[in-house]
Amino acid sequence: MVETTSTRLVSIVSLMQDRGFVVFDIVEPCYYDEALWQCDIIFIRKELFAEKFEIIEDEGFDPRKYSIF
Repeated sequence: MVETTSTRLVSIVSLMQDRGFVVFDIVEPCYYDEALWQCDIIFIRKELFAEKFEIIEDEGFDPRKYSIF
């Protein structure tokens, strides 16, 4: 898990992707003046993600697995 500000979010994700990780979840978003200021990003190894989780593009979309909040 990496805590990042909104201004560093893209560079952190890019850095972690270069090291073989993918974004698993974004949690605890913090807002300041009604704009995203900081959040925690949970990363997992790319191989583990491919092994444990379906990829929508490869397997097709199952609306029963879709959720929003």
